[in-house]
Amino acid sequence: MPRILIIDTDAATRFSIKEMLWDFPYEVDDASNGKLALERMRRQPADLVITEIMMPGMEGVEIVLLLRRN
Repeated sequence: MPRILIIDTDAATRFSIKEMLWDFPYEVDDASNGKLALERMRRQPADLVITEIMMPGMEGVEIVLLLRRN
């Protein structure tokens, strides 16, 4: 089953995106920051990442670049 990781600091946004995907055959995980997202990707890689761009600590572009290197 394809896996999607949603990265966003706002819990309501993460929930809304997950809610839109409930009817599709995807495994959906979420993370509230870049550190958690990288940890989840190490544990179980996702096929698609949906990320907020501007986040404190580690921005979405930085996360994507780190994931691409790995």
